[in-house]
Amino acid sequence: MASKKTAGPPKPSLSQIADEHRHLRETLERVEQATDLTALIPLLEDLRNQLEQHFAEEEAPGGLADAVGESRPRYQRHLDKLFKEHKSMLAATASIMERAQRVIDGLKAEILRDVRQLGHDLRAHEQTETELLMESVYSDIGSGD
Repeated sequence: MASKKTAGPPKPSLSQIADEHRHLRETLERVEQATDLTALIPLLEDLRNQLEQHFAEEEAPGGLADAVGESRPRYQRHLDKLFKEHKSMLAATASIMERAQRVIDGLKAEILRDVRQLGHDLRAHEQTETELLMESVYSDIGSGD
């Protein structure tokens, strides 16, 4: 009777890994091209979600380590380093999102508050000018003896 090997988790195909990496690169390009923080934050959120899913798949049974296959022991140190980088990249993405939001919440709110104050000051200034002009016109009318 022939012995049957127990089937482990399926190995990811190289084309599947390449497709995921291509999709991540496309998302990263959109992130890098963003110049408006308000638009950048949702793009970073999308990138973070993709990275979380991608990294979880790579680190899970049947993931990157299994794709390396029989050569895994030789590359284990490299795999450990890559998996550690996953955590760093997710933390960096979260940090950028948080800092961008702080800028929006802080500087943007401060700028909008300053704009409202400028509007108030300009209206008050114009009202004072108008009152001065009106008073000077009306007070000059009766003083011609």
